[in-house]
Amino acid sequence: ALDGAAPAPEGPAPADDGAGGTVQRRLAGLTGTERTDALRELLRAEASETLGHSSPATVTADRSFQELGFDSLTAIELRNRLGGTLGLRLPRTVVFDHPDLDALTAFVEGRLDETGAAAPRGALDPGRPDAEEGAGLLTELFWQAAGDGRLNEAGVMIEAAALMRRSFAVPAEAGTKPSPVWFGRRGTRPTVVCLPAFSAISGPHVYARFATGFSETWRLAALPHPGFASGEPLPASVEALAELHAQAVLDAAQGAPVLLVGRSAGGWVAHAIADALERRHAVPAGVALLDTPACADDPRGRDVMVRGMLERESRLVSLDDHRLTAMGAYARLFRQWKPQPISAPTLLVHAAAAYGETEERIASWHLPHEVAEVTGDHFTMLEDHSVTTAEAVERWANSLPSLT
Repeated sequence: ALDGAAPAPEGPAPADDGAGGTVQRRLAGLTGTERTDALRELLRAEASETLGHSSPATVTADRSFQELGFDSLTAIELRNRLGGTLGLRLPRTVVFDHPDLDALTAFVEGRLDETGAAAPRGALDPGRPDAEEGAGLLTELFWQAAGDGRLNEAGVMIEAAALMRRSFAVPAEAGTKPSPVWFGRRGTRPTVVCLPAFSAISGPHVYARFATGFSETWRLAALPHPGFASGEPLPASVEALAELHAQAVLDAAQGAPVLLVGRSAGGWVAHAIADALERRHAVPAGVALLDTPACADDPRGRDVMVRGMLERESRLVSLDDHRLTAMGAYARLFRQWKPQPISAPTLLVHAAAAYGETEERIASWHLPHEVAEVTGDHFTMLEDHSVTTAEAVERWANSLPSLT
């Protein structure tokens, strides 16, 4: 890396001024395209080392990190390696938020510009919980309320705070449109577009394992929801969100049939997108709802989501004020929403096991649909049992007339 000035470190960065210090000094002495190119090669080498590849040449800019084989664990490992090498505090989701080599290079270079140069090696600890940005008083109060069992009060608080954030009523006001995170795009089959739930720790990363369960003939991506990152506006209505995502789906599909997949409350988003697409005379091939509740005002679904979110908070995404207020905004919008009939076939995938102390299934759907049952509970069906869940969806997709 860096034109041979310093090799990529073999493991977690120690707090000394060895090869890592040389890397930092080398970067600090470069400007313009020279620094960009050097940083890109450093990131390429670190990504290759993280994946255990024999050569950095395998990490190409035309493939996303997910396509290259990164999952939630290796994404965290790469984030920690870069943070240690460059002395930067990077979000835990940085590899998923900036999902290819060029995007990650641009983001890291921007962070270097903000700090003036790479910080001294060991000056920052990227693994510390307080290294996450955006966590403020709201996050502290949410944790306190959740710890006291006051989930309803916590929900009221974040919904009220969300009203103070900037919003968009039409897609043109949203600024940058959501960019799909690709897990595979070299297949010849139609495109599968996945929609995450809108809990504060959700995002495209929840589909990383799920994507490995599909055969490589499919093109598969996930769309992030607007408003979960700093500077992003929130949708002012479900219709505004659906129209924004509908265009992103059409762009990703490139004229081919598309299958929409939504996990939990992401199923509501998937259905709303299907409705928006049908109004454009672009009927999706199908909609798969993964353990999706029938409505947003069911307290059982809210409690399951929040408990599971708090249990998983430290695995990849940390709670912060942006994510919590986004969750509050989406919860408020969908509590007022009722799904309308669509012509696209729908599959409801039930989790076979109950979650925690919950004995009743929270997943149900009042509009016409087929049903499949898979191993796992509301959360583990996309964790330990993600492959069998994907296989169930793919079997159903293979039976659809528009995809055969």
